[in-house]
Amino acid sequence: MTQTPAFEESMANLIMSANMEGLEVSETMQAMYVSILDGTASLADCLAQINAKYQEV
Repeated sequence: MTQTPAFEESMANLIMSANMEGLEVSETMQAMYVSILDGTASLADCLAQINAKYQEV
């Protein structure tokens, strides 16, 4: 996916919104966001990966 200025602004807004809620957006989460937008992964796929991580703990 080509990251246009509009995309970069969207990502910055996403991160800023999360930070205002007291959350951090990791590099992994950013990569998931990109994969959902470019169609290489679904939201369900990404949520399953996140849930699997916390079930390991």
